[in-house]
Amino acid sequence: ASTMQQTSSTIMSMVKQSDGGCADQLIFTIDFHFSPKRDGDVAWNKVAERLKPDIVIITGGGHIRSLDAMEKLFDLDSRLGGPIKEIQSQFGDNMTLVWRTNQAGHQDCSPGVQANKPYEYIGYNEQYHLELQLEYDRVALDRVKKFGMKVIDMSPTYLRPDAHPHLYKNTTPPDCFHYCLPGPIDLSAVLLYQMLYNKEL
Repeated sequence: ASTMQQTSSTIMSMVKQSDGGCADQLIFTIDFHFSPKRDGDVAWNKVAERLKPDIVIITGGGHIRSLDAMEKLFDLDSRLGGPIKEIQSQFGDNMTLVWRTNQAGHQDCSPGVQANKPYEYIGYNEQYHLELQLEYDRVALDRVKKFGMKVIDMSPTYLRPDAHPHLYKNTTPPDCFHYCLPGPIDLSAVLLYQMLYNKEL
């Protein structure tokens, strides 16, 4: 949720700075139906049905509690797989669904990760389950391809343990999952722009 909020602010800033005149057409919404459900949430697909956007970017974030929960998330009777199928059936090519992989978290914001072995030191974190994020992405990538969805791949952020807020503000608890803005999350806007430029969306 909050990681996608960072992504949306980056994309909105890119559009605003480019003077494209369509910044007011970008909308961010949180749907905790994927994981811990909160009263008052509106399911993402209901927002999409009402607003009818050309593109919807979806991510699971860091709040999914187990690999089993991630795998079940894409079942057709789940809170994600079912709505994806419904949206695709209802809108077809008029609405493109895009999956954004997780941005990398790093245990203690450690710079110990090696550039040639970026995934060997991730570490454990009870709040964001850093040790499972790569597995979450592997499951998600396999499933979204079956749905025919495009992907914004944020895996290069595994190379950037140096850009977390905790390193500069000494956050409590240490925030080594989110990123400073501007920063590595700008990659999401660049990749989206590239996909649009290449007419992949």
